[in-house]
Amino acid sequence: MTAPAGHLRSLGALRGCTVAAMLPVNDPGDRGHVYWPREHAAWHGCTPTDPIFPFFPFVVGVSVWLLVWAMDRRGIHLKL
Repeated sequence: MTAPAGHLRSLGALRGCTVAAMLPVNDPGDRGHVYWPREHAAWHGCTPTDPIFPFFPFVVGVSVWLLVWAMDRRGIHLKL
């Protein structure tokens, strides 16, 4: 399968892996019996779950930046 012009497969793969990793974290099953790596750290510390979410805002930020850059190259200026 070929990607559309201007589409970064690596960004799409990172987004897909991030969402796939977020699903079991956000719905781990019975809250009384959660496997410890799927728990968020109470306050101090870090579990394997905690570094997953920052990838999502990163992907969104890169996507927005690429969209604005592409529109600017085409002469379309956004007025916010």
